Order: sequence, then structure tokens, then C-alpha cells
Amino acid sequence: MPTTDSYGQGIQLMSLTDAPDIPKAIADIASGVIPRGVMRFASASARGATLTSPIAGMLAWLQDVRLLTLYDGSAWVAIAAGTQAWTQIGLVSGFTHNGNSNGNFQYRVVNLFGEDTLMFRGAVNVTYSGSRTAGSSTRPRCRLRPGLRLRARSSSPVPTCRRFASR
Repeated sequence: MPTTDSYGQGIQLMSLTDAPDIPKAIADIASGVIPRGVMRFASASARGATLTSPIAGMLAWLQDVRLLTLYDGSAWVAIAAGTQAWTQIGLVSGFTHNGNSNGNFQYRVVNLFGEDTLMFRGAVNVTYSGSRTAGSSTRPRCRLRPGLRLRARSSSPVPTCRRFASR
């Protein structure tokens, strides 16, 4: 008479008193272990064609979108994604990479809680060229709110709006 595993997972195991049936013993172990491991599929459609009646708690890796999914009892939900490489962002004229020595401006897509999210790193320098037009103001266009005041830096030809501690 087959017994179940000692981990409480309901996997049927052959006992020493059972008649020898190696193919059945292997099939019992495989049918008990495979659904509890991380199954790999080429895509969500391949997963859907193979797992027509998924069970809550099943895990599946989708290779095409590099995503780990979990069946929660009613739907497949994303729980993790593969890390994508950092991609350098192309800049238009007047902008250069490595602003403030923070490295090149780059992004990558990561999956947080089932949502694709952009991560950024690095910085950008901007170079102003040309001159002011007649009648233009040297004041930046920003609304002054409590705690916000104008400050002109000597290194910049254009005043900037910055938040300063209240005095």
C-alpha cells in the first residue's frame, strides 16, 4: 500500500510491501514533485496549453518575458522578473552624460510587485548657449511658496529656484 511523503505534500511513495512496479513508482513521484517545482515554459500561451487546470501555489517561469509567475487560485500573477541590463539613454545636442560625476544616464526595466517599473542611474549635464532675447527676464519662472526662495549662483548665468530651510 503506497504511503505519502513525510513533508505533508501528499506525494505517493511506494512501500516495501507493495508489488514491484517501477514505472508506477516513478510516475507517482514525478506527478507529485513536478507541479510543486518551478516549471519552465516558452510563453504564457505555452503554459496555458500545458496547464489546463492549474492548482493554487504552482510556479512557472516564462522565458519570453523573463517572468516568474504564481497561480493564486484564480489567476497567474507575476511575482518576480529577470534583471535586465542597464541601457544608456541617447541625449540630444546640449546635453552630456556624467553630470556631477554620477556616471552615464541609464535605465532598466524591473518588475516590482507585478508591475514593470523603470529604474534610472547616472546624471546629465546641460550646456546653455546663446544669449538672452531683448525683454527677457533673468528671473526663473517658478512660484515662490513658503520655504522656497530664489537664489542666483555665481557659476550659473540663470538664477535657480531652490528650497532652503526657513529662518
